[in-house]
Amino acid sequence: MAGWALERGVAAVSARRKAVRSMEGRGRKVTIMIRMRASMGESDQGGDADSSADVTMLKVYQMGGECNSAFGAIGHLPFHFLYQDLNRVDVTALMVKAHVFMDTPLRDTLSREAHEFVWCQEEPDCGVLILSEFSGSAQSLRAAAICVNPWDTTAFADAIQEAIEMEFQDRRELHLYGQKHVFEHTQRRWAANFLDEIVTAERECEDERLQIPPPLDHDHPVAALRKASRRIFVFGFSGTLLPRKSKIQAKLLPKLHPVLFGNHRSPYNPFLLSESRLAARMAGTKRKSPDSPPPGPGDSGDRWVCFIRHAQALHNVCDDNLWTPDNPLTAEGESQCAAAHTEWGAKVFGDADLIVVSPMTRALQTAYLIGGLKAEDPRILVSPMCAEHLSGATCDEGRSLEELRKELPWAMGWRGLAELEEEWWKAQRPEEPLRAAAFLDFLRARTESRIVVVSHGAFLGYIVGYHMDNAKKHMMNPDEVQESKKSCQRSCFNIGFAVCNEYEDAPLKILAKAPLTCLQGLGRKKASMIATLGPKTVSDLASWKFARWAEAIVILGPNEQDGNRDVSKLQRKMNINKALDKEWEGWAMSFLLDAPPSAFAGLTPAKDPVFKSIGINNIKDLGEWKYYRWARAICTLAEVESENGAS
Repeated sequence: MAGWALERGVAAVSARRKAVRSMEGRGRKVTIMIRMRASMGESDQGGDADSSADVTMLKVYQMGGECNSAFGAIGHLPFHFLYQDLNRVDVTALMVKAHVFMDTPLRDTLSREAHEFVWCQEEPDCGVLILSEFSGSAQSLRAAAICVNPWDTTAFADAIQEAIEMEFQDRRELHLYGQKHVFEHTQRRWAANFLDEIVTAERECEDERLQIPPPLDHDHPVAALRKASRRIFVFGFSGTLLPRKSKIQAKLLPKLHPVLFGNHRSPYNPFLLSESRLAARMAGTKRKSPDSPPPGPGDSGDRWVCFIRHAQALHNVCDDNLWTPDNPLTAEGESQCAAAHTEWGAKVFGDADLIVVSPMTRALQTAYLIGGLKAEDPRILVSPMCAEHLSGATCDEGRSLEELRKELPWAMGWRGLAELEEEWWKAQRPEEPLRAAAFLDFLRARTESRIVVVSHGAFLGYIVGYHMDNAKKHMMNPDEVQESKKSCQRSCFNIGFAVCNEYEDAPLKILAKAPLTCLQGLGRKKASMIATLGPKTVSDLASWKFARWAEAIVILGPNEQDGNRDVSKLQRKMNINKALDKEWEGWAMSFLLDAPPSAFAGLTPAKDPVFKSIGINNIKDLGEWKYYRWARAICTLAEVESENGAS
């Protein structure tokens, strides 16, 4: 039997030659060639009569007729060509009974039919697989088959003859090897190995990244410095000559004066400072040399960081837009930007030395409108370091560069935007307080004196200590930035990042009775989907039995032991059958973690699509669902909440 595709007409020639030679021997042999109509994407009417497909079909019909005419007999035809769609049962039956199976494509990926043939064969009467060298399965099944070059019709016919006449012992060896390979190398094993390789590669990259760098060679540069006749000394001022925590008006320590000025007096040993903003201070430090130029108007030494939250966007006015990625500003948001530009934006952005902008559309538009920025401005740096944290809502996901190029062509010249990865928002990030602290370290390490940051409410909340309104600014000096870096969290007891703005000041007992829309990231649409499953309020979700069952399985599942207990006795003594559907009773908890939610008694398979729409694919996802854990934590702490803050 030969599985034949459009370009496999060469196999028909070999089949004809095989029939000629086989008729010379004893016994009758039958060749069955199958071509599936549906698999080739053809209709019953066929195509153009002059097409290559029709020409190949005519050749097959002609050669098949010649074989049957020359070597057939009444009641026996040696060649059968089936041009129709057969069901899987019939094809499987043919594979079980076939003595020789030819899978000889001129080009192909992994051959499913070759693996199915090996799987279907049984040892007492196992057949022989003839496989094309150009098949993707040739590498793995070469030792279990006779490999041929379909273009070499003579060798192809010889291979067919060899397969027909092969001794049982040889056929058995090929069969055992092929069956062992097919049984062991399953899709599940391939997926497990592939995931293991990814995890290993990720772990190796992480280990390499976290390795302590080797110590620098100290003796060699010191020796070279002593031998040099000309030297240049480069000093970082803040953090080197002065402690980084020093106030802006601090002066150099007296013990540094002879070192700096001794070197500076020699024309062969100049020294440079890495921060241009300190020219005025160094002019005073150099004892006001008559050759020193007077301080310029921009060298006042003032340092500040201005944090700005984006103006009103679509998701700020309509919960349905929480599930729309990277929303733009509304008309009201553009009006807010225009008012801010007139009131303070033009001056703040005009004085800034560096402008850091989140790559989200609403932040880019806000910076462009409030600052009156140009398409080419070297002060602008687009950085995902200050992007909004991923709360679970789609609105906090970004756009691809191709979409930004179409929607915001004026921003593509801004530094850092074109260098972003295509799906930058999917990159792994540290926890939000740690990311905020790292961003503040980045700002403090910059040499620019005046920095503007255009970002988002939740991320800036870790820095400024409260949830900023749209299109508002918050000014901080270096000392305040340092204090903010130490905490990176709100100073008062609250759960502002777990609830929406409307419920930020609500007591825990009120939150427990509130609708699910009070939770950050659960809009009306998603809350209505959850309501079809049962919970309608926070307390309902906290006491939802399916979530509590799933959480218990997630907690206890890793504690199962394999091979150390009498399983039959355990099944009689320990089970959770009352919580499970009949089909899933007796399953180990480690397997239940991957089961769909409908494995629980009381949840039908029709509910699984609803679970998937809210991001829950299996019992493990349900047990680790952050909204359930938030709800349970709120209700737990509400029990110990006192009235009016009294103890």
